[in-house]
Amino acid sequence: MDNLNGLDNSTLLAHLRSTLGNERQTLASFLRYLAEVEARGLHAQTGHPSLFSYCTMVLALKEAEAYSRIHAARQASLYPVLLDRLTNGSICLTTIRQISPHLTAANIEKILATVGGKTTREIDKIVVTLAEAARPAARAAAPRNAAPEQPPLFSEAPSAAATAAPKLKPDRLRYVTPQQVEVRFTANEALVAKLDRAKGLARSKGVGSTLEGLFDHVIEVYLNQCDPERRLKRQHNRRPRAGSAHGAGGSSRYIPQAVKDTVYARDGGRCVYTTAEGQRCPALVGLEYEHRTPHARGGSSIDPANIELLCRTHNQLAAKREFGEGFIADAVRYRRQSAVNTARAE
Repeated sequence: MDNLNGLDNSTLLAHLRSTLGNERQTLASFLRYLAEVEARGLHAQTGHPSLFSYCTMVLALKEAEAYSRIHAARQASLYPVLLDRLTNGSICLTTIRQISPHLTAANIEKILATVGGKTTREIDKIVVTLAEAARPAARAAAPRNAAPEQPPLFSEAPSAAATAAPKLKPDRLRYVTPQQVEVRFTANEALVAKLDRAKGLARSKGVGSTLEGLFDHVIEVYLNQCDPERRLKRQHNRRPRAGSAHGAGGSSRYIPQAVKDTVYARDGGRCVYTTAEGQRCPALVGLEYEHRTPHARGGSSIDPANIELLCRTHNQLAAKREFGEGFIADAVRYRRQSAVNTARAE
C-alpha cells in the first residue's frame, strides 16, 4: 500500500476522489461482465446451479454483495443507462434495487432524474409514491381468472405484482446469541389467518401456542413427508415387499419411488453434474430426477443406472445439449401457454 503520510492535504483529497471514480467505473465494468457470464450460461458450465452460487463460491462475494450485483447486472442489461449513472455517482446499487420494480423504457429517464443524488430514505418515499400511483392501473389491467404469468425478460411495463404494493423487506436470519437466531419475514393477511388457525389447533394438540413451537412442529411434519434422507432412514427399518423393488412399467416416463430412493442414496442427495476439471455442482436442493438416456429415446425409468440427480440449471443444460436450445425453448413456451389456457378455461 502506498505511503500516504507524505501527501499534502489537497493531493490526498484529490486522490481520494479519483480512487472513488475508479471504483465506480470498475463496478460498472464488473456488472457488464457479470451480465455476459449469465447470458452465456458460464456459471452452469463451470459446475454451479446459479449465478449466485458462482459469485459466492468462486468470486468469494458475500451473500448480500452477490445479490445486489446480480440484480443490478440484470437491470443494466435492460436499461444500460443505469451503468452511466452508476459511474457518475448519481445512483448506487441500493438505488437500483429500490427503483427497479417501477422502471420502464418510457419512464426511466424521469425516475433517474428524480432519484439522482437523493438519500435512501428520500428514495423510499419516492418509490412508495410510484407504487401508489401505479396500483389502480395495475388492478384495472389485471384480467379475471388469468394465470400468473412469468414476466418477460424485456418488459415495457413493470408487472402487476411489482406495482401492487411497495417492496417489502426480504427474509432475514440474524444471530442474537451463539445459540439463538432471530427469524424475520413479511407475511400477507392470508398467511396470518392460517397462523392464527394453526395456533388454535396447536393448543389442543399440546404443541404450544408460540410461533417458534408451531413452526418447529409444522417443519417437522413437512420434513417427515418430503425429505428424501428421512425417507431413506425409514426404509432401513422396513422389510421390502416382494416384487416392489422397482415396480413395473418400464415404458412409462414415471420413475418409481423405490428407484428415486436408490438414486438419491447413490448420488448423496447432490447434483451430479461435474465439469471436465472435476468440479461437481454443490446444489443440495431443488434437485430433479433425470434420465441419462432420455425416455424419448428409449431410456429406462425403472433402472437406477439410467437415472441421476440434477439441479434445475444442469437438467436444462443437459436437455439443451441433447435436443437443442430451440426445441427446449418451444417446449417451455408450450407448457406456459397451456397453463394459461387451462386457468382461463376454469
